[in-house]
Amino acid sequence: MQKSTYELRYLPLFYEDLNDKVLYIAVEKQNPKAAADLVDKVEKAILDRLPFAESFEPYKSRFDFFTSGRTKLR
Repeated sequence: MQKSTYELRYLPLFYEDLNDKVLYIAVEKQNPKAAADLVDKVEKAILDRLPFAESFEPYKSRFDFFTSGRTKLR
């Protein structure tokens, strides 16, 4: 049995959402260490799951990110 390999890709929306959260924590809550810790924990959680990608249900988006632009799915 051949082992599957996966390519990790982040959607631009992921970066936008994470950046919004990090800025809020670092600036509004005045806690840059907690913001940096959040980034580290999110990255670790994603990378820890990557070798077992088939163990997790695919994210069902309302948008089709594989076409040009955001096309809303039915």
